[in-house]
Amino acid sequence: MRHLTGLVAFASIAAPALGHHSYAGLDMRSVVTIEGTVMEFAWRNPHVKFR
Repeated sequence: MRHLTGLVAFASIAAPALGHHSYAGLDMRSVVTIEGTVMEFAWRNPHVKFR
């Protein structure tokens, strides 16, 4: 029963994260290289932002 409780708790936390991320707008077969200088780096919840 303890394992089932842990599994339910994990699934309730992981399910919203899976729903948040989508690959609908990405072409997973292509590789893109970007060159430049990172002027700013922000580690913000829920994603990292580069400028």
